[in-house]
Amino acid sequence: MDTWFQTKGFTKNPFSLDPVGTSDMALKAFANRVRERAVLENFLQQDTGAIMVAAAIGIGKSSFLNLAENYARKRKKMVLRIDPRIVKQDVSMLVSCMISELEREIVHVTDETLRVSGLSILAKLKIDSLGAAEIRPAIQELNTFFEARPCVMIMDDVDKFSLKKHTRFLKEMLDLLPSKLQVITTADLNQLITSPGLVKVVYDMFDFILPLDSANTIEKLREFIDSRMVNYSVDGVKIKIEDDLLMILIDRTQGNLREIYRYLTDLLKRNNIDRVNLLEVMVELDDLRIRSLDTVNKKILLSLSGKEIDLSEITLQYPEMNQSTLRFRLDNLTQLGLIFKDKEENSNKTIYSAPNVFKEYPSWSRDQVKV
Repeated sequence: MDTWFQTKGFTKNPFSLDPVGTSDMALKAFANRVRERAVLENFLQQDTGAIMVAAAIGIGKSSFLNLAENYARKRKKMVLRIDPRIVKQDVSMLVSCMISELEREIVHVTDETLRVSGLSILAKLKIDSLGAAEIRPAIQELNTFFEARPCVMIMDDVDKFSLKKHTRFLKEMLDLLPSKLQVITTADLNQLITSPGLVKVVYDMFDFILPLDSANTIEKLREFIDSRMVNYSVDGVKIKIEDDLLMILIDRTQGNLREIYRYLTDLLKRNNIDRVNLLEVMVELDDLRIRSLDTVNKKILLSLSGKEIDLSEITLQYPEMNQSTLRFRLDNLTQLGLIFKDKEENSNKTIYSAPNVFKEYPSWSRDQVKV
């Protein structure tokens, strides 16, 4: 794929779905977010505290965490990157992951006395038989080490953790090391606004929530798109994408950057960057995703087509399905960008909506999936 983009004057696909990397060069593609960058820089001037970066899926949370790592390392802080896929099932895995990350950082400490001390403490923490009572004093011993080398723990998707266990552990960590440990994490904004339990955890544990806005205006979206093209251009190549096309993208995706970049990747392969080609790309890519769904998810999508429906109404349509399974399926469709999830103003209702698939995909008919 990148070879094709090179023939168009780019070093790689400017609309790659991979998060922007942690290097200065990679982060040139990280556009906009002036306010959020300022908040992050101010936070990292301190040595304690916890913030949550909240945004819908596909808005750029992982890239923002990479920016946080870049800023933290420039301030000579140790950085612990915690993989949520490893730790979300078990607190002990979170401890193990932290120990591994600390060990990786400590071996590069130039002060030999400090390095030896840190490794000695980690050796104690590595003993599998240590219970909470033994871990606590061992962690407290790290205070001396952290006084010399402040640390930032960065992890994605805290909303996917076993909340009760993990948040309690993280809060203990912050309490034990109040002077030199910071936590930066992310959560799906849609999960946050529709989960009272998660909201309580956030307010109990985090100092503040930093929301990332979607690219929901032409001006915002153009800044994201232009910065990507400039950053990955060989000789200043910049393909013009007209305002009416940006508006179509915003209407279809609600400003979701991941979905916009997915459409633009295929659009750039067309001879003409115009309305006709954009609509064809949208239909082709969405049709492929819809056809990949199982029968139940197709039924749910079709029942939402062209509508805005409260979760309780959807539940009534599927009495045979327990609510957790239904929520899982709705979240799956949301992650695929086929439906949207929102919180109704002035109420606690969760609203789901979807484009009219019968109108946008004429190859479909109600005979294909009985609703």
